[in-house]
Amino acid sequence: MILVDNGSSDRTMDLAQAASSGLQFRILERKKVTISALRNLGAREARGEYLAFLDADCLAPRPWLTEAARLLEREAAGVVGAPYSIPADSSWVGRIWSGHQETKLGKVAYVPGGDFLIRREQFLEIGGFGESIQTNEDYELCQRALRAGISVEGHGEISVCHLGTPQTLLDFYRKQRWHGRHVFRVFLQGLPRLHNFKSVAYACSVLLCIVGVIAGISLAAFGMSRAVLLISAASLIGLPALFGAGSVWRRKAWPDLPGLTVLFLVFGLARVACLIGLGTDRIRSQKTAAVSAPTDALAKAAAPDR
Repeated sequence: MILVDNGSSDRTMDLAQAASSGLQFRILERKKVTISALRNLGAREARGEYLAFLDADCLAPRPWLTEAARLLEREAAGVVGAPYSIPADSSWVGRIWSGHQETKLGKVAYVPGGDFLIRREQFLEIGGFGESIQTNEDYELCQRALRAGISVEGHGEISVCHLGTPQTLLDFYRKQRWHGRHVFRVFLQGLPRLHNFKSVAYACSVLLCIVGVIAGISLAAFGMSRAVLLISAASLIGLPALFGAGSVWRRKAWPDLPGLTVLFLVFGLARVACLIGLGTDRIRSQKTAAVSAPTDALAKAAAPDR
């Protein structure tokens, strides 16, 4: 077992070092790099047949590795994982958003990086996680795996509890703001495949509504028609309500509609902030990075196995 730390400021390293001899795991540290680079570092140092990635804010059930090994030992096995479960004491924010996301099992588009298992040979073959992106790296890797003919499957028996589930609206906004920047980057780099199209289209729609509200306020201030303001404001609220209604209709969970409407609105505002942020110099300097290409280190690590 390998623990990879990127310069944590809590007692992680002290506790890990104290327990390392009894648990027989190695400790690696690399500061100020993306989570993708950390995972790839651990994968390069691993020597087992299978790779199992578990994030620091995830709690795995006792039979997690046993069940995962059983799934990976199948002849046609590829990427396996599961949607996160949430803490039992989660607030309405965590509960309603988790319910909206639903539990997708079987053949899926991706599994989260904090509960991600694959044969080491396959991982190295497709180049590992894209190190130029901080978020959406799990989706991007799974899409490369699918294009390479490697299956991606979700299995509920290996689900882990995600302690990092946002529990307040502010935390939810910050989480979506953090995730969103690289969702857009993966969309742009993956053209014309339209990865993350729904998320990008929704953010663009919310942005148009906001522009309409601002324009409507300006027109109303000069004594002109308020129609633009009223239509744009109604759309800004109606769009999240429409998406929320679609979700609760499928799940027959109508009491969740008010809360889910609020969450979809906050989600849209967070992703609009990401969309506007694409024009910064930092994003432009990274936009040309080829996340789909294997890193040099991973390519070298794969060479002896081929």
